[in-house]
Amino acid sequence: MARPQALSEVAQISRAQAADFAMALNEFTDEFYLDHPDKAAQQQRIDPVPELVGDARIGAAGEHLAQRWGLRVPAWTQRPQHFALDAPVFMPDSRALRGVLIVESPRRSARG
Repeated sequence: MARPQALSEVAQISRAQAADFAMALNEFTDEFYLDHPDKAAQQQRIDPVPELVGDARIGAAGEHLAQRWGLRVPAWTQRPQHFALDAPVFMPDSRALRGVLIVESPRRSARG
C-alpha cells in the first residue's frame, strides 16, 4: 500500500477494505508528521473532504491533528457523518498506552 498523502485517501482505502483503516491512518500520520514545521503542508493533508465510510474516526483524526498541531480544524470534521463518536477512541488501542494518549490529546477550551 502506498502511503496516503491526505486524510481523504485514508477514507478511500478504508472504503475499499475496512480492515486497512488503522494501517492507512498510521502511514498517513507518518507523512503528516514529516511535514513539520510546514503548517501549510500539514493543513493541505487534512483539508480535502473525505468520502463517507461510516467511520467517525476519520473526522476525529482530522480534528485531533488540527488541534494538536495548531492548524485550522476543517469544517468537514464537524459534520454528523464524520463527528459521531460515542466514546473515546485510542489509536493504537492499547491499554498500556491509554494514559500517554490521554495526556497528549488536545483539550477543548471551556468555551467549546
